[in-house]
Amino acid sequence: MYKRKVHGQALRLLREQADLPRRELAALLDVSLGYTKNIEIEIDQPGGELVFRWLRILSTRLGREVTLDEVSTAADDKAAA
Repeated sequence: MYKRKVHGQALRLLREQADLPRRELAALLDVSLGYTKNIEIEIDQPGGELVFRWLRILSTRLGREVTLDEVSTAADDKAAA
């Protein structure tokens, strides 16, 4: 089975390009500031719904569509088993 691995550093760079403070992003996502930081420093992996909300916010702020391919890669779940 394959799933996506989200790269927190890519999300952080896009957030910074959008001039969006992490605290404001966390409020928009309705998650804690700490959780948002942990995603950006790749301690935690966000769930799919959260990723898509994050991408919508970035897309709005940047004035262009931010795609899942920009912030993730395919990961093989079997390798982790």
